[in-house]
Amino acid sequence: MRIRALCGVAMFIAAAAANAGVIVENVMRDLTGGRPERQLSTSVQGGMMRIQVKDGGGMIFKNDVFYSIDPNTKTYMAMDRASIKQMSDQLAPMMKQMQEQLASMPPEQRAQMEKMMAGTGMNMGKAKTRSVRKTTRAGQVAGNACSYFEVLEDGVVDTELCVVPAAKLSGGPEFMEASIKMGGVLKDMFSSLGPLQALVDKNVALYSEIGGIPVLTRTFADGKPALETTLKTMRSQAVPAATFEIPQGYTKREMPTMPARQ
Repeated sequence: MRIRALCGVAMFIAAAAANAGVIVENVMRDLTGGRPERQLSTSVQGGMMRIQVKDGGGMIFKNDVFYSIDPNTKTYMAMDRASIKQMSDQLAPMMKQMQEQLASMPPEQRAQMEKMMAGTGMNMGKAKTRSVRKTTRAGQVAGNACSYFEVLEDGVVDTELCVVPAAKLSGGPEFMEASIKMGGVLKDMFSSLGPLQALVDKNVALYSEIGGIPVLTRTFADGKPALETTLKTMRSQAVPAATFEIPQGYTKREMPTMPARQ
């Protein structure tokens, strides 16, 4: 899953207020046909969140720490402010070196490299001008009437979202409030990670600009729809506390470290 997609999901889903729970089910489709359809189930309650891919991995957000769950190896990895700071310290000189190398490349080769990096969600080239506009288009997703917004990068549509006011969805207000909270944690964590910081900042700002909850998010690549996430159901429901615990029998793995520069 691309970093941009991951960030889009993280901004879209977050922990609900105490004594309330929200269950969300989404479908992710690769519109290029590169991978099969994926089902996502998300549980949020009391400042905690769990995103689970059907027949795949998951992520838990609890006490401002993110836990990546891998059922294939029965391991998990924790990501907190300290580990992100360590990653930032390791990445900073590498990012600087990469930018220097890009600057020395012939224009055509540099453009190809920047395009490849943009596909991962990191913009290594000139910062793009982003704007958000509400369209006159309306839609219907999972029985919810929604209004379309477009996110443009340098005047070209990069993402479109069909948005529903939070109050019109079951659990919507709690969901929206928590989305802003989680966005703040992500922004704080990635505040020193250069291109990733810019990516997170844009997503945090986006959800205040659209003023509601996207029930459909469609991203574009080279002007064509590439990835689509749609809402199946969203409902208020109490969530068992065990949902937000690391599964029994799982062992912790450390975050990867970058090799020392020679």
